[in-house]
Amino acid sequence: MNITRISLKQTTENIQIPDWAKTIVIHADTTAPYSEKKLQQIYCLFFKTLGITDESRTKYTLRFRVRFDRPDSDYYVEFADMIINDRVRF
Repeated sequence: MNITRISLKQTTENIQIPDWAKTIVIHADTTAPYSEKKLQQIYCLFFKTLGITDESRTKYTLRFRVRFDRPDSDYYVEFADMIINDRVRF
């Protein structure tokens, strides 16, 4: 199994989705309390950084793990070369 993890803290550029990727797992920990607005901001951040459009969303299995009210913030994305259908722990 091939897995690549990229932290958004390490790059401010657009992230290229590898050709071999079948699953994209988005992880976000934030210090903010839960709100729909904050959740949408997180989704938009990742979709913009990854260049994901409505059309390209059908090419990948997308998984999201967003946690609110955390002691610190961390945003990263993982790419896997297989389809993952249940809870993901790499």
